[in-house]
Amino acid sequence: MQRGMLKINMEGDMMKKYFIILGIVSFLFITLGATYAFFYANVDIGQFVEMSASNVPVNSSSQGYERIVLESNESKTIDLNITNDTESSLYYGVWYEMVDPSTISNDITIAKDSNSVNPTVGQLTSEQSKVVSLYVENNTNADIVFYIGTAYSSTNELNLPTGRNIITAVTS
Repeated sequence: MQRGMLKINMEGDMMKKYFIILGIVSFLFITLGATYAFFYANVDIGQFVEMSASNVPVNSSSQGYERIVLESNESKTIDLNITNDTESSLYYGVWYEMVDPSTISNDITIAKDSNSVNPTVGQLTSEQSKVVSLYVENNTNADIVFYIGTAYSSTNELNLPTGRNIITAVTS
């Protein structure tokens, strides 16, 4: 009689271990999939790209960005919805960083759209949003990859890392 009870308990323990392992593996797949989507997903150009500052401490900065892939001989307009979710005014700057190729050439345009009413550098009051329209064009024979982002700061120092440049050009 005791042998039968021992067998049932062992099977119950094996089932528990199975479900625990299944839960851990599922969690890892979901976490890795979300991480991949967050860092490597391409922006669907033509829709709004949300950029928002949250909890930026005084005298510091934060940056949000999106990866853009632009095919050979393609041009698009990108609307950045820049939002200040903090309780104080913040400075912002819209920047780009080339990935592939690593430098911008005369055949590549990353500029503020001349029809955009909002500048690529400015100040946002608490809870304020602005839409900045950018024009990007790839006149090379290969696809290009770059980041477009927004830096926020409580001071007018945006502290951009090397390789990131404020977008100052304007389309004609």
